[in-house]
Amino acid sequence: MSNNTLDTYALLTTDEAKDCLELADDFDALDTLIQFINGVSEVIERYTGREFLSRARTEYIDGNGTNYYILQHGLNTTAVSAICFRNYGEANYNETADAVAAASIKYNGATGEVYLLNGYAFAKGFQNCFITYTAGLSSVPISIKLAAKMILKKFWRSDDAQTQTIASMSVEGQTVTFRVEELPAEAKAILDGWRVPRFA
Repeated sequence: MSNNTLDTYALLTTDEAKDCLELADDFDALDTLIQFINGVSEVIERYTGREFLSRARTEYIDGNGTNYYILQHGLNTTAVSAICFRNYGEANYNETADAVAAASIKYNGATGEVYLLNGYAFAKGFQNCFITYTAGLSSVPISIKLAAKMILKKFWRSDDAQTQTIASMSVEGQTVTFRVEELPAEAKAILDGWRVPRFA
């Protein structure tokens, strides 16, 4: 993706960003603004561990020996289109011979929990299963937009805004990174409620 193209899954529109920053109607540095919007979106998704807007996804997982799995990005799952297994020593997945029958796949759309029925299980192994599914929200939650605006405003108005970027992007030929510890405390408080739990 070009640095001056707004990402399909950006958490703010350019108009929302311009309103947030109180930019003049004749503001013409749109390329730079778009890079900041994309960067803010990436930082939020990394911090929370979530990709918010609906999209098709594929996960390659280690089989856990049960018939149960929680999708990594399963928030608002709307479809689980395929689950396939790869036997030990096989280089590739056989999506016909090794696929789970559609009637044997059940899932909880709200939580991203997947259940296999009729004797199927996620056989123990390393990266021996893959799941294709569609999940995500149809629009960005208001609280996430608020956090995105807080972060955008802080970094845009920082004294060295022209030499800093978010998520190692290039702005005007210079590349640096905004670190998580630099996020506004108020934004962190909002985002903490959306973070994916991490287990040791």
